[in-house]
Amino acid sequence: MLKNDGFTLIELLVVITIVGLLASSVLAATSSSRASARDASQVNEMKQIQNALELYRVKNNRYPCYDVGPNPGCAALNINPLDVSDPGDMYLAEELESFLTINPSDSNGWDATLVYVTDMGNPANYRIRARFERDRRNNAGVTIPAGTWCRVDQGRLSSSLAGAFDPVCF
Repeated sequence: MLKNDGFTLIELLVVITIVGLLASSVLAATSSSRASARDASQVNEMKQIQNALELYRVKNNRYPCYDVGPNPGCAALNINPLDVSDPGDMYLAEELESFLTINPSDSNGWDATLVYVTDMGNPANYRIRARFERDRRNNAGVTIPAGTWCRVDQGRLSSSLAGAFDPVCF
């Protein structure tokens, strides 16, 4: 009588393959849910920025803008203060710090995914442009592909302003 005390090499390879397949499917599922969570967080941050902008407007009778020198009007403000290459830059987070409950340094990638622009001719208007990691549908049912810029506008903006033809985010 032969006594079988262990597993054969084939049995071990089959088990290792099955465990590897299960692990990769779990990893793919968690990676996808992390991207969804980051996108949901960014939508929440955009809404908080909008609320802070409205509070700023109530207090100052205009939205924040960066004076572009001898020409009247406003220019884009970088949302994320992590880029300090130009110490003369003005950052939206600094302008809104007394109205904003989130810290931009808590959100990696703001400088790549959110942009705030005011209308050069009329600082009573603004646009926030955003990019999300996953495809999403806006309230009109339009699908916005992952990585595509979308916009949230306040007021009537010039069609020459960056992002004029982007779909609406939500």
